[in-house]
Amino acid sequence: MKAFSTGSAVAGQRVSTYTSFVGVDFSTDPMLVDQSHSPYALNLMADEGGMPEKRPGWRTLQRMEGRINGLFRCEMGDKEHYLCHAGTKIWKLDMTGGVTAQNLLLRDGLCDGPSHSFYMMGRLYILTGSEYLEYDGETLGPVEGYVPTLQINRNPDGTGGSELEKANLISPWGIEEFIGNGSGRTFQLCRKGLDADPVECQVYNSTTAAWETKTEGNDFTVDRTAGTVTFKTAPAASELVNVKITAAKTVEGSREKITGAKNGVVFNDGTIFVCGSVKGIDFRSGYRQPNYFPENGYDRVGSDENDIVGYCRIGEYLGIIKESSEQDSTVFLRWQESDKDVEGNLLTMFHKKPGIVGIGALSSAAIGVLVDEPVFLSRRGVYSITSNAITSERTVQNRSLYCDNRLTNEPGLEKACTVEWDGRFLVCVNSHCYVLESRRKSYPNGSSNGYVCECYYWENIPAVCFLAVGDALYFGTGDGRICRFNTDIETLDRYNDDGEAITAVWSTCMDDDGYPHRLKTMIRRGCAVTLKPFTRSGVAVSIRTEKDTAPREICRSTLDIFSWEDIDFSRFTFNANDAARDVVLRHTERRYKRLQFFVKNEAVNEGFGIYKIVKSYIVLGLAKK
Repeated sequence: MKAFSTGSAVAGQRVSTYTSFVGVDFSTDPMLVDQSHSPYALNLMADEGGMPEKRPGWRTLQRMEGRINGLFRCEMGDKEHYLCHAGTKIWKLDMTGGVTAQNLLLRDGLCDGPSHSFYMMGRLYILTGSEYLEYDGETLGPVEGYVPTLQINRNPDGTGGSELEKANLISPWGIEEFIGNGSGRTFQLCRKGLDADPVECQVYNSTTAAWETKTEGNDFTVDRTAGTVTFKTAPAASELVNVKITAAKTVEGSREKITGAKNGVVFNDGTIFVCGSVKGIDFRSGYRQPNYFPENGYDRVGSDENDIVGYCRIGEYLGIIKESSEQDSTVFLRWQESDKDVEGNLLTMFHKKPGIVGIGALSSAAIGVLVDEPVFLSRRGVYSITSNAITSERTVQNRSLYCDNRLTNEPGLEKACTVEWDGRFLVCVNSHCYVLESRRKSYPNGSSNGYVCECYYWENIPAVCFLAVGDALYFGTGDGRICRFNTDIETLDRYNDDGEAITAVWSTCMDDDGYPHRLKTMIRRGCAVTLKPFTRSGVAVSIRTEKDTAPREICRSTLDIFSWEDIDFSRFTFNANDAARDVVLRHTERRYKRLQFFVKNEAVNEGFGIYKIVKSYIVLGLAKK
């Protein structure tokens, strides 16, 4: 819909009104954008009533060494803990001291790349791409692997018995339990080629009713190649387990399957899934055992041609999102079922099924949730995973139509980071931020995928990672800064980026008023811009016609409201009226075919918001060209 044009307000005059602004529209030519959208709007966001106003600025809280690879927060007890992965170090942050913050170095020598965290059972776990770390509120270190009991009730010669647990991918150690026969001194382990680490043995003494620890070299010898332990004195005969042997066998590349993961998630509050270390395969932990990843706990998800990128919750399912593929499924659905074996032991089984083919995610940092919809960034824009109300089949729907033409052409899009914040989904790359407003939706012509979100576009947001905590939004930068948006500042001091002015612009379409074949003249004082009131504000209005290569400024005005709390004597005013402000344009533009308005504020610590633009004009004769 083009600008709304009325009949003659005065004989021979016509009026076009631009209002009900909702966001940008980069999807079409500036001439075809309707009156509620802008072909070029900068650094604006929807206010509580849905009208565009200047976004809050941001400030630097701290400066670290190296790129900010991750910002994390968790609650332990009654305390908040903030961690920062900067360069090769992870710090515990003091968020109260600003530039004098007393940060605590927790770990050094780590992988210098994007990191990911998840919280489980009172601990924060961090994947750096090369390490799998655990934070307990005081210290941060590699996850110490659980030592599984591999075999039970074995005979000394290795026969009999049964398998109890699988080897742990993140620990070379395993326990084997034997029943001594009184004569056998050599015990055959199920694993050969043991590590050089000392083997540990315990033998039960029935006389003292206690387990005794035996020492390698004194009480027994080890043939590591053959995987045998030979006691100097044969353990006593027993009807129950009376010998426990703990030995280590490192399998090359085993631990790296977990430490090399790039993303992880806790599913149903008990099982961890990680991905990114082996193409097309993910790995799961034991139930409520973040330190145990059984060697058989892996799953090949679809084709190896497209890797697993990350996870999201889809109702009762765990969504597994892969890279884009034209042949293979890109979203799989995993669910959990529980049953009991013949002995009554509880068994947990995981199943999966393919869900969607074609569109996949670009990076683990670009998967999130918009209100209650799983969303991810693809090469074709931001898509949500939805369910067909009739068939219950899953499908993907585009939510970023209005900004896709610019967003999808950003170089290095796979490095984008995203966050859900205050009902918005932010996608940031190359210091450009694309904002999807979940509370503002539309159904554009030709949109076969239901609604799309209204969008805004911000610049000078150098974020490489985000952290949202309630209303607060933090981000890290490539040059080592930890920053926060000024949402906690109530005064006009919130409207600056680290002290620099924020340029906010709203432009109309390049409008021919429905008469592309006729010339028009814009009437002096017949045009006005209605702006949102702020204690301190200002505006510059420019126009561009088909004859201009760039906008021309035609009006500049300050729009302050008197307040004892904010007095600037250089622009003092007695005006205390806090109603919307109208700026009348004392400009005549003659003999144009098309005209576009640009309404801008570029001053530091000034608010800005726009309600309406009214244009009065006269239609002239036929254009000759």
